[in-house]
Amino acid sequence: MPLDDTTPVRADVPISLHPEMLSPFQDVLDKKDTVGVSAFAAGREALRLCHEAYARINDAEAEVRKTSPKVTRRSATGANHTSIAMNYEELADAASRALARLSPSIDRRVEELKRHFDTLTKAVETALDDPKRKTPEGLALASEVRAHLKSLPEAKRLKFAAEAVDAGDRETVAALLQAPPFLSGFDAQAMSILRARAANKFAGVESAQLEAVNTLIERATGAGGRLMRRFSEVIDRRKPKSDAISVLEGVK
Repeated sequence: MPLDDTTPVRADVPISLHPEMLSPFQDVLDKKDTVGVSAFAAGREALRLCHEAYARINDAEAEVRKTSPKVTRRSATGANHTSIAMNYEELADAASRALARLSPSIDRRVEELKRHFDTLTKAVETALDDPKRKTPEGLALASEVRAHLKSLPEAKRLKFAAEAVDAGDRETVAALLQAPPFLSGFDAQAMSILRARAANKFAGVESAQLEAVNTLIERATGAGGRLMRRFSEVIDRRKPKSDAISVLEGVK
């Protein structure tokens, strides 16, 4: 897949943080006049922020390591043990400040994705309902539809419902989906199959985007968590190790 020229790939940064890892969702989301366009941009920006920050903390740590003096200690076995006497105090303070600035930006992108998820969820639910369903006539018809379906042999129920979906019979489909499954003789699995088929029929774009945005939320929150762990590694090293711990680490 093509890589984003503005975010170089680095061997020391997890590839899962690269914004181009979301490119498989571009065809589904990047459709003109849909919320998917904004969702796709928010997801990429969340990963870009995480990728850039991860690279920067690695660069900062490498710079500290490069300028830190080497020290030699004698281990408990009498062997010399050479290590880098890294002072993490300044680096940890800088990392804490950077994380405080960065976290709200990532959180805003995740919250934006969640708002798009809610918008798409409502759009799909609206498409699967029938405006006349709550009228007296609609309620009566819905009850009759469910009773009829329940009277059919189990093997024919899903076929009947699937044919209603394929025919674009929103009244029948809404009567089934907007009520508990047992009223139609369905179990939860059969109802889930019917709902997915109906969503693809009556809200194909919104349904596909809803699934994609859900994955983007998982990717963005996962990237944020991984970045947080990387920063914590640096921040937690603020306190230098005692000589006793250094000696013990030299034991083989």
